[in-house]
Amino acid sequence: MRQRTPFGLWAIGAFLMLLPPGVAGAQRLPAFVPSAELMAVPFRPPPPLSQDSMPRHRPQTYWLPGAIIGTAVFGLLGASLGAGFCGSDDSAQSGGSCVLAGAEGFLIGAAVGFPLGGLIGGAFPKKPRAAPPETPPGHLRP
Repeated sequence: MRQRTPFGLWAIGAFLMLLPPGVAGAQRLPAFVPSAELMAVPFRPPPPLSQDSMPRHRPQTYWLPGAIIGTAVFGLLGASLGAGFCGSDDSAQSGGSCVLAGAEGFLIGAAVGFPLGGLIGGAFPKKPRAAPPETPPGHLRP
């Protein structure tokens, strides 16, 4: 059985809503009055960041291979689930082919797997490539 809210609670709520906003004036913060200590110290804005302190590029990560693997895995999982549920007896699908349901399942799974795999792959930084070995003077590169 559903419990009813007492009428007194409704009456108090309606009364509080009808109060003028000036009643809540005691809750306001006092106006800011600068003190002599603050006025004695001149304000200097922080210097702007120079371009040298900014990172030039982000480190390389495995976000793209992770996104491709996530798309493939979740897409195939979605396709198999879509085709499997299509073939069940209680399905509203009429006809014998479940290709469309499998394609829809693949697209839904790929839409979930691409960003998920990209996020997981982006957590692993790539190692910097080694510089090619120096060739001695007078030798030609193959």
